[in-house]
Amino acid sequence: MLLKLCLPKSPQILAIPLLAFVEFWERFNKYAIRAFLVLYLIAPSFNNGGYGLGWAIGDAIALYSRFIAFAYITPLFGGFLSDKVLGAYHSTLLGCILIFIGQLMISIPHNWLPNQESTILCTGLFLFALGNGFFKPNIATLVGGVSKFYGLEPIKSYNLFFMITNLGGAVAGVALGSIVVWFNGNYQIGFFIAAIGMLFGTIILLAFKSVLNVSLLVHENPNTNKSIKTIPNKNTSNQSLKIYEKNHMVFIIIIGFFSIFFWFGYEQMAGSINIMTERFVDRQLFGFEIPTAWFQSLTPLFNILFAPVLYAMWNKLKRTNRHLDIPNKVTISLLASTLAFVILSVATYSLNYSFANKINFGWIIVVYFYFSIGEVLLSPTCLSAIHEYISEKSVGLIMGLWFMFYAVASFFAGILGHRVDPNSLIAISDHELFANLNRLFTSITFLTFIAAVGLIVSKNKIIQLLKPERV
Repeated sequence: MLLKLCLPKSPQILAIPLLAFVEFWERFNKYAIRAFLVLYLIAPSFNNGGYGLGWAIGDAIALYSRFIAFAYITPLFGGFLSDKVLGAYHSTLLGCILIFIGQLMISIPHNWLPNQESTILCTGLFLFALGNGFFKPNIATLVGGVSKFYGLEPIKSYNLFFMITNLGGAVAGVALGSIVVWFNGNYQIGFFIAAIGMLFGTIILLAFKSVLNVSLLVHENPNTNKSIKTIPNKNTSNQSLKIYEKNHMVFIIIIGFFSIFFWFGYEQMAGSINIMTERFVDRQLFGFEIPTAWFQSLTPLFNILFAPVLYAMWNKLKRTNRHLDIPNKVTISLLASTLAFVILSVATYSLNYSFANKINFGWIIVVYFYFSIGEVLLSPTCLSAIHEYISEKSVGLIMGLWFMFYAVASFFAGILGHRVDPNSLIAISDHELFANLNRLFTSITFLTFIAAVGLIVSKNKIIQLLKPERV
């Protein structure tokens, strides 16, 4: 009763900020994994006086990439089950619970269950990834449902959602990174605090269920009496509607294919770039050594700062009839990633494999800035496009398919990243590791640039799939 009295009369005032706050804690947990998992795996084991597992670098990158790949395959099934059985709200809630349990398992101290560290870790990662499958497509579906029900412009809702949730990533790297340093490199303390945050997000989702009822009405199981029936356009035949939907799905699939080339570079931030920052970057600032995990906060921080600037720019271009379409935005994101890897390639090559001096951390800041530009252009644009062009009955499944493209990208990120330390049975020297990193960054530079050129060349044909006359 007290909660109802405290709520505003218009639920839409709270709906998207509340959903974003829940996503805040999911993002907080995700960035705990991004910042710490690879470093935790390669750190000295508990028996050797450390808090890690003592894995080889290549194996650590491979596990991280497989985890991310699995975490983004599961949304395909989570989206399907949401559409057919659970509904978006209950799927999101289940995802929160599984992520909390998974993160909590990862944080279990080694001395509690000796010699079971790897088993517990992999079980926790499995539950986390499974939870992501239920959470990721359906929290986005809830945002789209709120926007449509209240007549809000989807791109505005997703930009607001995108900005708020990025706070989770920005806070995670700095806060958890500082705590881990305070506890002498005990990464499991960071995982535990992240788990508590996810529990808090779950409680918020439960406590404010009534505010999200509108989303339930839009996205619940269509066999229940809570569903809102979609009224077809009387001027559109069933056959033409099928063609219309097919063209839009093909458009999303093509854009998703090109997004793979951005995301497999993006995921290097938690793997090869993270290791490079730890080993070969001068992180000293006025006598203070910046924790490696802090750099993981740069991308979400840049997202928060520059998303409003870019959004204002889009509005200005739209008013002057120079609006950038979706393929153009994806192309720019690919070029931004290309520039990031050009910088990494030049920075690593410039040392000429001499370790007398390390790379200045300013290079890493610029690299993360370009990744941020690419993410801001790609992520909210494509998520809003799914809700704009895909029919209500298929949006959960297509949202899951979109995340599957991320899974494919993560899988290839692992294949590429493993090349920095291909032989896990032999300890790699710094010289060899540095040379392998340089070759990796150069290879990704060419791959992303070729993808950008390919999208530029095929843009006119791709955009035809959205033309009304094709309906």
